[in-house]
Amino acid sequence: MEAYPEGVEHPEDRFSTDYGLEWPGLINPPWFSILAYDLNEGTIKWRRPIGINSLYVQGDKTKGAPNGSHRKGIITTSTGIVFATANGGMVYAFDAEDGSVLWETTLSNETNAQPSMFSIDGKEYLVINATSNFRSDSYDHSKKPGALPKGYVIYSIPDNK
Repeated sequence: MEAYPEGVEHPEDRFSTDYGLEWPGLINPPWFSILAYDLNEGTIKWRRPIGINSLYVQGDKTKGAPNGSHRKGIITTSTGIVFATANGGMVYAFDAEDGSVLWETTLSNETNAQPSMFSIDGKEYLVINATSNFRSDSYDHSKKPGALPKGYVIYSIPDNK
């Protein structure tokens, strides 16, 4: 929306933003993280950096990824596992109680959209849309030997953490 509709009152000066981190080098890492609140205490329970990006972090997982949240998502299971996707094709499983990393992997293609869960005969599955291209400032895992083609990736969930 570059202009106000005709006849609508509006301020003389207008400021806008691209709603992103276009200049991540101006702030200190971690840039992108997942966190859990303790709503009873009003405090942050745990916080973990997520995502990876070659331009800024050069493989350092403690920094998170600038622009790490674009079209990514989180889903929590009834068993207390938090699954999160992040920039760089990263997928994580966190313990909802303490934020410890239970599992992580890197997909052959960039994730896109909210992860989903489904159940068949009591067995749970995690579905991830891995159909996007990697950004030019990120590692391109689709060119590695053995990389999977673009598509949906499905993981079966263990019966316990």
